[in-house]
Amino acid sequence: MDIRKKAALIVTLMNTALTVAKFVLYSFTGSLVILAEAWHSFSDIATSVCVYWAMSKRIKEESKPGLTPDTLDQVEGSTGSGREKWNLEMSVSLGIGVFLLIVSLMLIRSVIWGERVIVAKPVLAGLIFIGFALGSYLISRFEGSVGARFHSVGLISDSLHAKADMTASLLAGFSLILYGLGLDLDRFAALIISLFILSFALEVLVNVIWARLRGDGQILFQIKSYQIMAFLFNPRQLKALFIEVESRYGWGLLRRSWLHKSLRYLYRSIPIIVILIYVSTMLYTVRAQEQALVLRFGRAIQRQPVGPGLHLKLPWPIDRTIIVDVTSINSKSVGNITDAQSAALLWTRAHGTEEAFLSGDNYFMFPYVIVHYRIKDLYAYIFQFDDPVQILEDITNQAISKLFARRSFYEIVTSYRADLADDLIVYVQSELDQMQVGLDVVSVHFKDIHPPISIADSFEQVIAALQEKERTINEAYGYRNKNVPESRGQALRTVEQAQAYVVEKVDRAEGDARRFLLQNEIYQTHLSVLKRKLHLETMKNALSATGKVVYDPKAGKPSIWMGKAGSDAVTWQGGNE
Repeated sequence: MDIRKKAALIVTLMNTALTVAKFVLYSFTGSLVILAEAWHSFSDIATSVCVYWAMSKRIKEESKPGLTPDTLDQVEGSTGSGREKWNLEMSVSLGIGVFLLIVSLMLIRSVIWGERVIVAKPVLAGLIFIGFALGSYLISRFEGSVGARFHSVGLISDSLHAKADMTASLLAGFSLILYGLGLDLDRFAALIISLFILSFALEVLVNVIWARLRGDGQILFQIKSYQIMAFLFNPRQLKALFIEVESRYGWGLLRRSWLHKSLRYLYRSIPIIVILIYVSTMLYTVRAQEQALVLRFGRAIQRQPVGPGLHLKLPWPIDRTIIVDVTSINSKSVGNITDAQSAALLWTRAHGTEEAFLSGDNYFMFPYVIVHYRIKDLYAYIFQFDDPVQILEDITNQAISKLFARRSFYEIVTSYRADLADDLIVYVQSELDQMQVGLDVVSVHFKDIHPPISIADSFEQVIAALQEKERTINEAYGYRNKNVPESRGQALRTVEQAQAYVVEKVDRAEGDARRFLLQNEIYQTHLSVLKRKLHLETMKNALSATGKVVYDPKAGKPSIWMGKAGSDAVTWQGGNE
């Protein structure tokens, strides 16, 4: 194999290995600058493939008899089979340019408007990238030496791209190390590398189009990106290019004065529009339900968040904002997650993930818990942990395990279920506050707590028996609660009646004694009255229980007595009535 072709193949394989390694490193760290540099290395693969393709074609043409290096370029630019190969190469190069253009624009969009990314192990990743930069430097030296030795323009041109990749790798490595030291330049470095990819994509597209217009058969990236930028900001060259294209295709657009003036004013207004767009990055708006943190080179300038309204900051990329809705209530499924297709949560069939928890009486349970939370401290939420919601989930799982271990299964699924949610809120909130996670737990909802499906029927029977037991106990308690107060009331009433009777008798006896004493005192002073009273009372008592006959002495004694003693009927015989 020719040394030039072998060198192009080796460089292609090395660039592929570096690109794969960078994508793998991005999956572990999540850094935007690593993602951008990985795609930048992919552009190196594209150029290496093109160089390898062009090198193979040139070596094949050189092997033909009668051709010299001086006449080879004329053959490559001629029509025929060489023209067909050129069309295929042009299509591949055009596709690579369009693909890299889309990738660069997507990267720029992610860098400017994407969410903040927490980079894992930045210092280690930065040291690895410095090693990648050394690899790109060795590739550049290798390609440059082989290209200079064999006068290969393609290898020399590709060695320049390897140097650019080395520069980008150094930029990524140092930005990651600074990130580990507290200075967040991840987005800024990613933007610079994304602009490198954009410039390379434009370079590919411009060279392909230029080669097409010239009818040339080689794409050797003769027009560099800096030349393209200088050309775009040169009105005379743009006008000359436009006239040349018009003369070739016969459009005649510049002969229309209104279009000529419009293009002139549009070209002059481009710098003003760019400046206004850049200045607009100094303004940001925070809505009523949101709060914002201003980051200066990745570090918050103050812990207290910015409230609603229109605010001013330094232009991007010096300052950028993180705006978060802090009033809306979010939900997080903890323990087990319910399937969306589950219409009813039945113990006898699976309706989600099956992550078991152990109760205090050594039974497996599968709780389905939903935690409702909102952001309480925006600074702590953003900077304290990489994933605060995951911390919330871990703490809740730990709290469920501890609370379940203190209770029996029956208590958890019946009587303790309402108190369990309250205890869970208190435990989780205290842990979140202690760890300064920045979240506030609003409520906890237990959708279901069920035993293993294989023994769910038995558990349902046990639960039914326990419920019947509880019903009987509750009825007994009800009977006791009804009769015991009645008995106590009856006893209290009887005691009160006895006490009232005692009081009545004592008071009556005392009253009678007092009356007797008063009467005795009166009688002692009036004995005649007393004698008369005693006589009358004695007569009353003696005569009240006996029969009496009352007659008029003037009528004389009766001759015959008719009737019975005590009878009210009296009949007189032999005398007057």
